[in-house]
Amino acid sequence: PRRDAFDKLGDEINPDYAQMIKKARESAGLTIEELASKMMEKSTLLRKIERQELVPEDTVRKKLETELNIKLTERVSSQDQRGGG
Repeated sequence: PRRDAFDKLGDEINPDYAQMIKKARESAGLTIEELASKMMEKSTLLRKIERQELVPEDTVRKKLETELNIKLTERVSSQDQRGGG
């Protein structure tokens, strides 16, 4: 059986992920550097993510979600393609 790459992806990253991250980081009172050191990541990586130059990989996304207490993905099912919610 042919497998589509997207079959494995039950979650899709929110198109507004950059704004969500920045807003959550600022409301937590953290600079990019502080957040990066908490996550053990480079601040340049986080800067690129916040500028939407880069989509965070799963590991980085999970760290961001944990540190900032946000959800960056939305569940996508093949039955419901309407969007909204």
